[in-house]
Amino acid sequence: MVGKKFTVDNLSGAEYLASIYGTERDKVNCYFYYRVGACRFGEKCTRQHIKPVYSRTVLLKNLYKNPAFTGDAKSDNRVEHTPKLEYDEQNDVILCRQNDVNNRCPEGVYCNFLHLRVLTDEADRRIRKIFEQYCDRRFVDAYKKNRRKKFKKGMEKTKHLAAKDAAKQKSLSQEKHEKEEKERSRQFEKYVYF
Repeated sequence: MVGKKFTVDNLSGAEYLASIYGTERDKVNCYFYYRVGACRFGEKCTRQHIKPVYSRTVLLKNLYKNPAFTGDAKSDNRVEHTPKLEYDEQNDVILCRQNDVNNRCPEGVYCNFLHLRVLTDEADRRIRKIFEQYCDRRFVDAYKKNRRKKFKKGMEKTKHLAAKDAAKQKSLSQEKHEKEEKERSRQFEKYVYF
């Protein structure tokens, strides 16, 4: 095998298709979608979009607000502005500053911070998608599990706060009603005795 060159002639049809699967030479499956998890052509892409079984990327749809677009959807008002991403309070993680400034990190996949890649959708330029890329699939699973827990906790918290607020409003309205009743009775007593 040392002196042999890799050619198509050596492979059968199935072996050849298996060897080009997930590469740029594959004319059936979308290479970009296979690698990243999204394609810039969207539904208009001529190739098939097959989700990979294992991925280091988590897609967060419509989370990133485009700073270049301010205004309503009908007008096309654009403002030159570059966002400064250092700490993402919503996800409670620290973002990689090198990746944000230079669009590449010298640490690569071994970096301890989160790398965000913002990709535009050519079909609709106002909608942005954020891809969080982790160095290992285990981190993706842990992230998804953690996000589910936070979501459930948030839902429970909002239900609890809503019930608490309703009880507080009810008690305040009762107190207000009682004060009004006392004031009316005092007014009535003044008129009765004089």
